[in-house]
Amino acid sequence: MPDLEQRVQAFLDVGVEVALAAIAFLLVSLFTIGLANSVLGSPLAAGVPVLTVGVVLVGTAVAVGQGWSSEHLGHFLTASLGAGAVWVLVVGSIVYAFDLPLAARDPVAILTAWSLGLATAYVAVYVGEDALA
Repeated sequence: MPDLEQRVQAFLDVGVEVALAAIAFLLVSLFTIGLANSVLGSPLAAGVPVLTVGVVLVGTAVAVGQGWSSEHLGHFLTASLGAGAVWVLVVGSIVYAFDLPLAARDPVAILTAWSLGLATAYVAVYVGEDALA
């Protein structure tokens, strides 16, 4: 029978893993759902927080239940924020260069850039070898 210290350590390890997964899913899903809601004309309104909580709960349960690496989730979060920022600059430059009828803070352009950033982060972290490792 494991002693108390080992049981407490195992409990804290799982707690930290759950907290990190929840934070990663919260940061990614809240921004994505909020932007998609803006693009669609705010049909969800008060449902954005509820949907975000649902995504965080399901995503965290799957991530912890399947044994996904917290390191990979952290790399994905870092890569998505970095790639999202780069894609915002690229999409903004394209909008400016081609004089497209979009405002500087148009949610369609920002959602496009964020989606490209998520796709770039997914490829960088989960396809093949982890580029950030």
